[in-house]
Amino acid sequence: MSDTKELKKIPRRDIRARWLLLLLFPIGYLSTLTAYSSEWEGYLLLNLMSLISAWFLLSRLKRVTRENITVWIIFMILIVGYYMKFYYFVRGFILGENIVETAVLMGEYAASFASPELLLDCFTSISLSFVLFAVIACYILRGPQETAGSTRSYGRKIFWKRRCHIALSVACILAVISGFLRWFFNLDLPGEAVILPYKIAGITTITNTHITSFLLGLALIYAIRSDERKVVRYSIIFFLSWGAIHYFLFGSKLFLVMPMLWIILIGLWEKRTLIQMRYVVGFGSLFVILYPFLNLVRVARREGTSEGLLLYVMEAIMGIDGTGQFAGSLSAVSFGLLGLMSRIVGLDSMMILAALKPGFDDIGLGSILGGQSEHLLTTYILRWDNETGIAQSLLGQAYFHTGSAVLTAILIGAWTVFTYQVARGLYKINTSFSQTLWVTWIASVLQWTSDGFTSTKMFMFLVSALPIYFIISIIEGKLSRITVGAVGTVK
Repeated sequence: MSDTKELKKIPRRDIRARWLLLLLFPIGYLSTLTAYSSEWEGYLLLNLMSLISAWFLLSRLKRVTRENITVWIIFMILIVGYYMKFYYFVRGFILGENIVETAVLMGEYAASFASPELLLDCFTSISLSFVLFAVIACYILRGPQETAGSTRSYGRKIFWKRRCHIALSVACILAVISGFLRWFFNLDLPGEAVILPYKIAGITTITNTHITSFLLGLALIYAIRSDERKVVRYSIIFFLSWGAIHYFLFGSKLFLVMPMLWIILIGLWEKRTLIQMRYVVGFGSLFVILYPFLNLVRVARREGTSEGLLLYVMEAIMGIDGTGQFAGSLSAVSFGLLGLMSRIVGLDSMMILAALKPGFDDIGLGSILGGQSEHLLTTYILRWDNETGIAQSLLGQAYFHTGSAVLTAILIGAWTVFTYQVARGLYKINTSFSQTLWVTWIASVLQWTSDGFTSTKMFMFLVSALPIYFIISIIEGKLSRITVGAVGTVK
């Protein structure tokens, strides 16, 4: 029996708590004013510009919708990755307060490059970029906001249920095969992975991380259209279980975040509440508390002995983070929250790149998509031979390649339009393929707005989409454009 009605529509309710974000600017300004007492007029003007821009933007961002989610993402990364980090770092670096919190939030490299003048230059670029971003965002969101609740009928429900089962079966097979290969050959451990021929290692990793998650998300989309809550429920359970198992196998926190992100975004597209808010809040709270300890699985895998895991647990309990800095004065919640915020790349990388810019005047705007600044951070400055490297940050990338606060702001404005238009185009197409691609695009915007954008990342995004299109075409029985939402017989 059909029971889709039990899938509640997302209520059309404004997020009134969003106005609390405006408090960041006066509190941040007042708490750092003494650091720039001699330049207080200009510093006040930058903060006022940011405050007014944020107020106008929040008057448009009344709720999170599939139309404005890219704007929300850019807005929150600018707030957390740049403004919050700036205020914290100024208090720690110049005023000598919140030393432990600043070290956890900013990492061990930022202080060696910082100076009061450099920080103010970065804040100028941040403020100008934020103002232009807010103006452009208000313009592209000037129309009426979309209403809540899906009015689309998906026709023959039995087809969607069958397709859900097929997608889950294929995802299960790929997850087992690719997961075993990745685990057996240590493909998740840089420097310890077995060298495999014919790009097998890369294919295995992409299949295990991206292709499988695509299929699980596709299965959930089909489950919603099958009009059966039971099918939706076990699709969600399967997705979350896949993430938990792969986290314990490989230690990557991505496997804990990815399923929840997919579920939330699919619900946003369908305008359905797939997971009740109390469970989302509970998951988020638990993730924050456990965040400092989530690397234990990877450490145990790398060490290969229980003694290594026991030592890491003791260090974590004593309050020593991964860089050897003492953080015992912080609670588990504070340490987890600051550690999670530190993963949002922003002022930390931007400040280092701004300090290095005078020695690289020959780098022009045309090379911005090549990732030279990211390579510079990872190899020449931090002298890392392997591991994951250091992200360049979007503003840091733009400023390093242009050397201009105005051009940096223009590039951020262009990024806002680009990400919004791609997302808008995908949900207007409204096919099974475009929906999975839309979720992937939103997740990519979240990552790239923090880490920085390169042509290689876009190429990998497009390449990853090809096998998904092929698989969806096979599941849905045709190799041409598939229009979902059509009422009646699926041809």
